[in-house]
Amino acid sequence: MNKLLSILFILVSVGGMFYFSSQTAIVSSIQSQFFIDVIYNTTGIVVDSFIIRKLAHLFMFMMISISISLFIYSICKKLFISITFSFIFFLSENGIG
Repeated sequence: MNKLLSILFILVSVGGMFYFSSQTAIVSSIQSQFFIDVIYNTTGIVVDSFIIRKLAHLFMFMMISISISLFIYSICKKLFISITFSFIFFLSENGIG
């Protein structure tokens, strides 16, 4: 993957995290409710907003981890190093348990 493209992916994923974390509680609640409604309407399962917010947080950090991993791979071409770094970053931010 092109180094410039991987840097762009990092900037977009980190920018997305900053964008969503800067939203007010009301806007965040509206977005959470949207996904709660979609899940309920398609599956009939009631999901708590805490679960939706936690999954969104994990998704954003997963995207950041993947983008950093792609950047490292584009530099050193060693898949093990890039995946290991990505996994350590993900665990350090979200905790193991």
